[in-house]
Amino acid sequence: MTKPTKQKIAEIKDKIADFEYVKNGMHRLNGTSVDVRNIRVRKEDKAIVDIILIFEDRQEKYNEVEYDLKLLEAREWVK
Repeated sequence: MTKPTKQKIAEIKDKIADFEYVKNGMHRLNGTSVDVRNIRVRKEDKAIVDIILIFEDRQEKYNEVEYDLKLLEAREWVK
């Protein structure tokens, strides 16, 4: 297994943020954003991250959320 480059990690981080933004319907609301932190790539096909969903009046934090990068790629979230 090769270590992912900083550019690849940044790309995965952006795509996960985009996925969560749309999945949670945040694209329909004003003043919302998604913060992806502590990304760890495992076996080139899994990523484990901490997610913070930011709304106008609150924040929701989810730790150690696992994403299958092959599924995100199949759904065209990661290219």
